[in-house]
Amino acid sequence: MNFIKEFRKPILLTVIWVSFFVSTWVYLRLYSADGYLGSADEELSTGYYSEGLKDAKEAAFLNPFEANYQRVLAKAYILSSLGKDKETVDANKIKVIQYLEDAYTLNPNNLVTIRNEVPLYYFLALDLSASGGAGTKTDETYLPTTKNFLDMAKLRYKNDAGVLVLVAKYEKKLGLIDDFNDTVAQVKVLRPDLLDWNASLK
Repeated sequence: MNFIKEFRKPILLTVIWVSFFVSTWVYLRLYSADGYLGSADEELSTGYYSEGLKDAKEAAFLNPFEANYQRVLAKAYILSSLGKDKETVDANKIKVIQYLEDAYTLNPNNLVTIRNEVPLYYFLALDLSASGGAGTKTDETYLPTTKNFLDMAKLRYKNDAGVLVLVAKYEKKLGLIDDFNDTVAQVKVLRPDLLDWNASLK
């Protein structure tokens, strides 16, 4: 009992200091991740895809539990694939799928996550290689993956006209006419007024 009393204070101080250092380490790690993510977003938007990919990797490494970081990393791999050889593009697309799935798994109930992933799945379904015209035609290997995601979004948010309009836009771009017509029919039930002025539904 005396032993416990004698060392209670040093043990308590040790726990406090360890907690302080761990908290500080976590805060600095997340702060650094935000910085890398901001740099990645800026670089990707200005065409510096290699640099953007590098910073997106660092951000996702520092904060692997944030869906947006995984999504930006997927976006970086897509953009850095433009005009590359088919082998490189295919290798990158495997990573894109993984990061998109990770983003969804981390935050499956967030509508923003779904909406932000729709355009990335669209690009996944395009032939991004130099031989394919870097996005001028579809990639039949990955088109089914994109279609499955769009179908999931339509089913899960069947009462959300905004999601349906977004999905319809990309179904039309990909030439998925039957799917597009089905989505337009759903929108017509929910918001018939949208059919009159939204160009993506015509």
